[in-house]
Amino acid sequence: MINGDFTKTLTYFGLDVTDLPTIGNNVIIGYGSTICGNVFIPDGCAIGACSFVNKSILEENVCYAGSPAKKISDNGSSTWGGMKPFLEIK
Repeated sequence: MINGDFTKTLTYFGLDVTDLPTIGNNVIIGYGSTICGNVFIPDGCAIGACSFVNKSILEENVCYAGSPAKKISDNGSSTWGGMKPFLEIK
C-alpha cells in the first residue's frame, strides 16, 4: 500500500474504485470463483465453484455457474441448507 491508503493502491494499479463488484446479502460464492469489474450480484444468489462472473446478475435468488457464468437454476442460496445440518452431527 502507498502510505496505508487503499484507494491510492487501487489507483496505482490502474483500477478505479467504481470498478469493484457489489455483492448483496445472503450470497453464496463457490470456492475459486472470480468476480470481475463493476458487476452486481443481488440478494440470495448462488455462484458455483470456479465460476467467472463478468456481467451483472439481474434476478434475485438464482444460481449461476460456469466460465463465463450463466444462469443454471432458479434456486439461489435460500434453498441451500447452510451449515446447520453439519453442526447437528454429533
